[in-house]
Amino acid sequence: MHSLSEKLKRLKSCLRSWNRDAFGNLFDNICRAESKVEKQEIKSQSDQSEGQIQNLQQAQMELLWHLKNEEVFLQQKSRIRWLKEGYLNTYFFHAFL
Repeated sequence: MHSLSEKLKRLKSCLRSWNRDAFGNLFDNICRAESKVEKQEIKSQSDQSEGQIQNLQQAQMELLWHLKNEEVFLQQKSRIRWLKEGYLNTYFFHAFL
């Protein structure tokens, strides 16, 4: 059993470093993507070329991807909280029975 816990600890550290390398800080990524979209929008107002429009669309898609990652993260976080704390409404309704 001791070796299993050691393996899980090593796996946890490997997964944390992979997560940091693959995704980085979700909230910082969103801020960077938003500023990139703003810059591309300003550039596209003065330059209506096809390349500039594609750059703007790419920046918007990147922002959307980061926002979806944030949404998944928050859903998982709320699900974990629900599992830890339990469903409090059940207690409320059972108290009236």
